[in-house]
Amino acid sequence: MRQKRASWRSRLACAVGCALLGLLAGGAAAAGGATAAGEFHARVLPHAIERSFQLLDHKGRLRASSEFKGQVVLLFFGFTHCPDVCPTELARLAELMARLEPDLARQVQVIFVTLDPERDTPALLGDYVSAFSPEFIALRGSAAETAEIAEAFRVFYRRVEGSAPGRYTLEHSAYIHAVDKQGRLRLRMPGSLEPGEMADDVRLLLAE
Repeated sequence: MRQKRASWRSRLACAVGCALLGLLAGGAAAAGGATAAGEFHARVLPHAIERSFQLLDHKGRLRASSEFKGQVVLLFFGFTHCPDVCPTELARLAELMARLEPDLARQVQVIFVTLDPERDTPALLGDYVSAFSPEFIALRGSAAETAEIAEAFRVFYRRVEGSAPGRYTLEHSAYIHAVDKQGRLRLRMPGSLEPGEMADDVRLLLAE
């Protein structure tokens, strides 16, 4: 068991390192992509509707969406066995947070919601998100609760069986969902956005 856990940590460290290197390379090559002052880079959703949720975090505490009102919340849905997309997006979120001024960063909460509660135990989730930032929160629900929150945020996911019994992966959408200080889902941030552009969007939400 200890050897298996060490192997998982090694794979995670490699994934985090590769994701960060990719961000640095992409940032160096980016030309800008600026918009007019006051405009969002991300996709603005036409109907800003409050999305409520209540799930256990990786420390076993019940967390409700209402407690995050007054903050901007950035949610990403994924799973810890994800080989590339999930570590890349969490690394982008870590870079986004690093680009914010300290007083603004304190008003932002990053949340990782697992789509794989069968394998993603609280301990595993805690190790996973802390590899990117000790401030990140991971949330986990039952299969039914996972389906409910995924539907609320319009997140697609499906299980794809592997070649051996019990082995599977997940296909899922990979947007970062930005919730404003009133608890309303406002933006969907695609993987094409640079962390600096995402940070600009967060500043706009905080200034409202």
